Amino acid sequence: MIQVQVTSGMTRSTEAVNEKTTTPKELLTKAGVKLDTATINLDGTVLARQELDSTFEQLGVKPDNMYFLSAVVKTTNA
Repeated sequence: MIQVQVTSGMTRSTEAVNEKTTTPKELLTKAGVKLDTATINLDGTVLARQELDSTFEQLGVKPDNMYFLSAVVKTTNA
């Protein structure tokens, strides 16, 4: 198990997940993040779109650690 702090704008939550079966996309979808307009970072490293469907283990995370998954949503200028 790993702890993942999911942040997007003003929302923040911490989830305990199985790194072998859970993907960043699952956590972000659960948090209500619109993936089509967001830049996603895992501990400061930008994830490519295809990496969102990889498990955390496939992305190189180690068990029993805390990670930060953040979404920076791009908006249009007014």
